Amino acid sequence: MNIWLITLGEPLPNGAVEKRLLRTGLLANELVKKGHKVTWWTSTFDHTKKEKHAENDTELTINKQYKIFMLDSVPYVKNISFKRLWNHYNIGKKFYKAAAYQQKPDIIVCSFPTIELSYKSVLLAQKWRIPIILDVRDLWPDIFVNIVPFPLKLFARILLWPWYKTTRKSFRGSTAITGVSKQYRDWGLRYAGRTKNENDRVIPLAYPKPVEGVLSSIDIKKTLSEFGVDSNKLIFIFVGTFGRTYDLSVPIRAIRKLTEEEKASTQFIFCGTGDYFTEWKTHADCEKNIIFTGWVEKKQLDILLKISDVGLAAYASGAPQGLPNKIIEYMSVGLPIISSLKGETKELLAKTKSGISYNANDEAEFLSAVRNMMIDKERSEMSINSRREYEKNYAADEVYAEWVSHMEEMVKKSKSHTG
Repeated sequence: MNIWLITLGEPLPNGAVEKRLLRTGLLANELVKKGHKVTWWTSTFDHTKKEKHAENDTELTINKQYKIFMLDSVPYVKNISFKRLWNHYNIGKKFYKAAAYQQKPDIIVCSFPTIELSYKSVLLAQKWRIPIILDVRDLWPDIFVNIVPFPLKLFARILLWPWYKTTRKSFRGSTAITGVSKQYRDWGLRYAGRTKNENDRVIPLAYPKPVEGVLSSIDIKKTLSEFGVDSNKLIFIFVGTFGRTYDLSVPIRAIRKLTEEEKASTQFIFCGTGDYFTEWKTHADCEKNIIFTGWVEKKQLDILLKISDVGLAAYASGAPQGLPNKIIEYMSVGLPIISSLKGETKELLAKTKSGISYNANDEAEFLSAVRNMMIDKERSEMSINSRREYEKNYAADEVYAEWVSHMEEMVKKSKSHTG
């Protein structure tokens, strides 16, 4: 098969430093492994680091079966900003124009959002009479209405009406709708105005199995020293983007209420960067057992996860995430989880007994969860359950192999129908 993958904002497999690949990168590797040809369309702009991979449109050859087209567009600093909207509009327009000069694929898998790229991808698929999968990653434009005060929600919906219209057209024109969770898939189906068909699937966020024995003692010692981490203490780790849908202020306030003895025996490592980095770091400056690492490379993160004891999923109240990658990443290394998410994540942790949920605004509940994790027996049991659930349902090799098989079947049916 010749497959196009269309996704912005994910780490790319380029450069000398090994990257922490996410959904599209892992899917691309699985497709190549099965002998398929892959073209990944993306942007020159790194959404996480807010810097450019290249200054112009660039074609990157990974191997003879795999290439990446990076389309240049305007950079932006804030995730919610006019410049980001212009970036997305511009990328969608450039993609549609550039795609016309390429050999048409057998199938397109486009991440939703962005809205513009999804719509342009659907138009191309319809023009070429090929199947297209829209893979729901985030609930745009609903997420923007959800963050405004209630009296302004109607105005926000009116303002975003063109996006709502385009979103409906995109999902109604898709061949299949997949989602990282049932909640996300069903959200896409509602915009499509139809019930689930045989092509629609839940493809969970999967994570590669950790490779044992690849981290040297020298690398581990160097990383721990660099960040001031004491592996003899009980380590709680948060990995993520310091943005609007997360909230570390509640954990920070709760940590302040630990006893001096509890503080001396614990460390809280907050890995990442984003809009709220300075605010949260300033808020926590007086607490010696809180460490802000900033951006970390994959090897460093692997080490920090390896020596950690508990994973933190500290989301803001009303966060739209259902079952995010962070949960699966923690499970892959057997970390029990403290999470503020409701819905699918809360249900999973309760069902598998692999973590503790707390209300996003309740520091007392967070503090109680931390103290429960200090009990070795309870933490150990949750750790075993966490790893078991990962092995059963969220190992990348199995999840993406199944997705590739599904795509192969869709292409086979499409070609039989078109002759």
